[in-house]
Amino acid sequence: TGEGGLTDGIITLKGIHQSGQVGNELIGDDGLVINIDSCTFTGDVTLTAPSILLKNSVFMGDAAFTKIRTSSNSYCYGGNAFYGSVTLDNQDNSNAFRFANITGDYFYNDVLFVPESNEIQMAHTGTTRFEGDVSINSSEISFKTNNGKVILSGENNQTLDGTDPYPFCKLEINKTSGSVQLNQQA
Repeated sequence: TGEGGLTDGIITLKGIHQSGQVGNELIGDDGLVINIDSCTFTGDVTLTAPSILLKNSVFMGDAAFTKIRTSSNSYCYGGNAFYGSVTLDNQDNSNAFRFANITGDYFYNDVLFVPESNEIQMAHTGTTRFEGDVSINSSEISFKTNNGKVILSGENNQTLDGTDPYPFCKLEINKTSGSVQLNQQA
């Protein structure tokens, strides 16, 4: 990428299917947009950029997504499956980081919202499922920005934890076994 790194424009990864467990890291600055569409990653993924867009992709390893700088809203289409633990952070003071803008996502493992993160909108449209623990550590996290629905599902016990309340609009608990423990206000 050169001495200055990735600083502007759009990087689109479409239809990539990784084989092997090698980790993937893509970091950009200034006005860079990272667009991931219909990809499958078997290794861990770390994406850091002013705008991150995710659509119909599969993340088998752990994933960390950090929206940096004031640039534009990052409205992820949805249809994504996250099998490893996911860490989400929005360092942009002005623009939202939205998941499931058009269709729901599926989180099979734990989800952590980074402390003091700015606005992250989950489950905007469609049905988003969570099978692992969820930890909210910022008052800027919401599950109620549009028509979206959250389903807590799976066979394992789940804990909703963190330092801030869970602002659900539509919540369904549909577990084949296990329980859900809420350690914060809903």
